[in-house]
Amino acid sequence: MQSISELIRAERESSGLSYRDLASRAESVGFSLKFQYLHELANTGPKSWPKNPDTFRALAEILKMPVREIILAYAVDLGLDVEKTNSELVTRMPDSTDKLSKEMVEAILTLIRTAVEEKSFHKPEGALKENKEQLVLAADSSSSTGKENVDDLEALGEEPQLARQRWRRK
Repeated sequence: MQSISELIRAERESSGLSYRDLASRAESVGFSLKFQYLHELANTGPKSWPKNPDTFRALAEILKMPVREIILAYAVDLGLDVEKTNSELVTRMPDSTDKLSKEMVEAILTLIRTAVEEKSFHKPEGALKENKEQLVLAADSSSSTGKENVDDLEALGEEPQLARQRWRRK
């Protein structure tokens, strides 16, 4: 990921604009950003986060990029690790997951947490059985797609009906 310094320098190179011209670009859409500040960012980088969040919006206008990318580029200059990627599961989640009901989100999270915990080799025997029960509950509380996961439990050697009954008694 490029730093904010690199982005400003690249924009100046590709557009042929001066720092004053870039600052005018921000002013044309209602943001105030001094050309001296742009010069400082390009040559020495930021020293801290800007006090005004409009600075990010102004830079986004100047660089024709989303605000999120500007914030990340700023963070790179400040020495923060923004390259760490999320797990493959997180990056593959569809955008529409934010439309899931709270119950569905909790069921999915329970399923994931249980699956992750089950991978631990240092769990006592009883914990593995409890994890299977949690998987059954997660599958029961979700829609038909989640209920298909109950079949996977049978492959693990747990009787889904027994696990459901034990879970409901708790």
